[in-house]
Amino acid sequence: MTTHIERNLRETMTHQLRQMKQSHKYGEPSNSHRILSSEKAKDKKKASTKSSTLDLTRKCSAAELKTIHTHLPSKYCYGVKTKKCSIREATKCPVENWLTNYIQARTDIKDSFLGMSIGCNKGDDAIDTARMSSFNETYDHEKWLKALGPELTEGKMACGENSNHFVASSSSKPKAVKKIEMHCIEPMPDTANALKGAAASLQLDTSEFVITQAAVSLSTGTAFFPTQKRGWFASGKNLVGAEDQTLASCEKNKAGCTEVPLYSMDDYVDKFVKSDGPIHILGIDAQGYDFDVMKGGSKTLDRTEFLEFEYDGYGNWIDQNLNDAIDMLDEKGFSCYWAGHNKLWRITGCWQDYYGRYSDWSNIACVHRERNQELGQIMEQTFEETLKSTDPPYEVKSGSSLAFLSFAVLVPCVLFTVKKYCASKVSRYVCPKPVESTH
Repeated sequence: MTTHIERNLRETMTHQLRQMKQSHKYGEPSNSHRILSSEKAKDKKKASTKSSTLDLTRKCSAAELKTIHTHLPSKYCYGVKTKKCSIREATKCPVENWLTNYIQARTDIKDSFLGMSIGCNKGDDAIDTARMSSFNETYDHEKWLKALGPELTEGKMACGENSNHFVASSSSKPKAVKKIEMHCIEPMPDTANALKGAAASLQLDTSEFVITQAAVSLSTGTAFFPTQKRGWFASGKNLVGAEDQTLASCEKNKAGCTEVPLYSMDDYVDKFVKSDGPIHILGIDAQGYDFDVMKGGSKTLDRTEFLEFEYDGYGNWIDQNLNDAIDMLDEKGFSCYWAGHNKLWRITGCWQDYYGRYSDWSNIACVHRERNQELGQIMEQTFEETLKSTDPPYEVKSGSSLAFLSFAVLVPCVLFTVKKYCASKVSRYVCPKPVESTH
């Protein structure tokens, strides 16, 4: 005799079996099929996200190298005509809105933003960095230049007084002021004093905007820097804001020079930097000693998320090669790019031989691939967008060709005259040798 419970159970099972048959008949998935389909969709989404991640370590294709060369043609990039080189024209005064936007949108900096400007010079880049990272209106580009005075700024701003490397957001939406620790390190005695005077007149918080008179290079000790103009044609000229003086300026004659502290980058950080967190932005403009600064800062580089340095024909860059610097940074986990006006051309993995023969004013931006993957993706995306640009190649379009021809004739004569004295210094430019690509 069938009980009431057994009858209900049989009816329920019959109903479920009928539903399953109808599902298969009309192609509708059962619950088990729905679960499997959901898991497959998740796996597909993960695979899609992974595939959309840009690889900063991949080598450029032949087509990409050709496009880069089209944007930055090699003509004039070695020999005596490098001031007309496309790389110089494109990267001498970079503007990096992509970096500003990223820094201002960050919400993951728990303590304080940490930035360093080595070779701070007039301090405008350091002020712009402080402003964009803190939202503190005290750090104002125009007010800072005005506080420095015309003696320091008029005719001495290489990129112009109105040129902002990092442009703070113009959004009207108020944002909370963030804590920062920004180091402005400048060795030139007159310039360092002017920076401290400007900071005092604007009543900047010197516990967060730190100005240090010191040089940074390969090792720690002391170095001499001039307080009077060195050279044949400008004796006695005020050196406030001068950008053509280097560690080598007082090597042969220390008259008119002042001894200043010299630190390796690691030693400077150990002594002066309070934060033990990541260095969010590290800028190096050491007038030809940039690679030496990096060599003396292995531990510091290991803490750095974003690095920007200047590459030119001054100081020790004369006997060093950019290829070696890019290799070292690659081993440290950095991918590097030529930095232009909101454009980037990757160097790491995209090396071209004429880069090794070029040596003039230019700027290179690097991101640590592991320490800041988000910024790395932004920079690589900017690179890919740059490659799609149809803008004409970078080249110098102004200037007298006759004057340049006279200069081109005069220089070989001068080089021949002083060949015995400086052959080791100029041979690289007169008879440049291609650098083998290792990227």
